[in-house]
Amino acid sequence: MSGAPAVVATARNYRAAVAELRGSARHSDLVPGAVVVIPGGGPWWTLLLEAQAAGAAAVVVSNPGRVPPEAGSALSADAVTLPVVVERPYARADILADALDARAGSGPTMVTVECAAPAPDVGATLRDGLRWAAVLAGGPLSYCGGGDGTFLLEAAGVSGPGSCDRRGAAVDRGRV
Repeated sequence: MSGAPAVVATARNYRAAVAELRGSARHSDLVPGAVVVIPGGGPWWTLLLEAQAAGAAAVVVSNPGRVPPEAGSALSADAVTLPVVVERPYARADILADALDARAGSGPTMVTVECAAPAPDVGATLRDGLRWAAVLAGGPLSYCGGGDGTFLLEAAGVSGPGSCDRRGAAVDRGRV
């Protein structure tokens, strides 16, 4: 069991999960080399950077509330060099079907995409977010205006534009 990956977590649900993964994971209070679970309330981005500086192997951000501008600044460029998993229990995989069903055939008024990722992954993260936006918007997205980090996109067959807040990634000014 000593060869099992260490997990540093204070939340009861994560401690319980680690206990259930006997032989696959073990609880630890030592950050170096461990997967560190940090709560998403408060300045989670600071805790993420502290865990990285202490030698964590990876970080799980549990249910982050929002990403304020200071978080984006702190996590910009190459600031984060370890794997980060963002647990968003309220944005499950089945939420897309729920959102589409709830519209009962009517189109969306607006879809907003907000992405954050290490510099090498920003493009892929943005493309993933925009593909989800296209599905929610009901059609392919096309560039229709904007600049300086914020772009307006319009879905085919939808009466109003959607918006995309983008930082650090190249934009294809064609269809998404």
